[in-house]
Amino acid sequence: MRRSGSKSEDPLHDIFNTSFFGVRAIQHWSDVALWECFFNEHPQIKTVVELGSGGHGLSIIFALNGVTRGFKLITFDRRRYESLDWPLPKLLQLEDTFASVDLFADKVVKRMVEWLGRDELHPLLLFCDNGDKPREFATFVPHLRAGDYVGVHDWKVEFHPKDAQIDVNLEPWQHELADRMGGSTRLWEVRS
Repeated sequence: MRRSGSKSEDPLHDIFNTSFFGVRAIQHWSDVALWECFFNEHPQIKTVVELGSGGHGLSIIFALNGVTRGFKLITFDRRRYESLDWPLPKLLQLEDTFASVDLFADKVVKRMVEWLGRDELHPLLLFCDNGDKPREFATFVPHLRAGDYVGVHDWKVEFHPKDAQIDVNLEPWQHELADRMGGSTRLWEVRS
C-alpha cells in the first residue's frame, strides 16, 4: 500500500485521491466500510466529535450517518474549508456542526473538557484526526466515560501503538478487521 502523494494503482487504498460526493475525504474506502460496520454495531452513539475536518469529506460521511442513525455531529478544525459552501455540505448544514478553533489553546482545552462532561452527549465517539493525533488522544481521551469510543486516523503513520498507551482502560474494536481491510483507522471502547 503506497502512502505517498502520487496516485495509487489501488483506488480503494488511495488516501490522497479519495473524495466522497466530490468532496475530498482523505480516507481509504476500506475505512468508510469500517465506519459502516462500527455504526451498525453501535446504534447507541449519541454524538460524534471529529477533531480535524480536513476538507469535510469524512464530516459528510459522519453527518449522513447521523441523519440516518440519529446522532449529533460536532467537528473542529483550525481552519474553515471552502467545501462547507458546496451543495452537499450546505444541504447537511455542516456549517452548524463546525467550529474553527485551536484545540490546544488553554481556554479551548478547558471548554472541551467541560463540554465532554455533559451527560446528554454520551455515549459518544471521539475521532482524532487533527494535526497532532497523539496529543489529541492523550489530552481528551482521559475525559471520556466508560461506554464511549475513540478512534484515530493514520494508524502507524501519524499515530502508533505506543501512542494509545495512556492511563485509560481501552479495548480495541475490530482491529483485526481493519488490518485485513488495509485501512488506517483504529477504534477503541473506553472501559471502566
